[in-house]
Amino acid sequence: MDLVHNLKGKIVVYCLECEPDAEGRPFRYVGCTTNCERRMAEHMGMKEGGAAWCKSHKPVDVISVRVCNTKEEAAVMETMLSVSYTHLTLPTKA
Repeated sequence: MDLVHNLKGKIVVYCLECEPDAEGRPFRYVGCTTNCERRMAEHMGMKEGGAAWCKSHKPVDVISVRVCNTKEEAAVMETMLSVSYTHLTLPTKA
């Protein structure tokens, strides 16, 4: 069975790699949901909704998916990932 369907109803924190800017710098988006299938469709523009950030920086890959037991745990995980990916510098392609 597909992983996305197995996660429905669970609290999930995810990180998306988004299209790089004109200088090749990568962008990340970290979010939280209980319905991965719907949320990814929103971010990809296949459904109404989604983050404004993903409208201007289209997602190209899922970097990580973490299942949390509580909303509080998810909020902490989302903050930790947001901070760590903000400080993460990846080499740009030549």
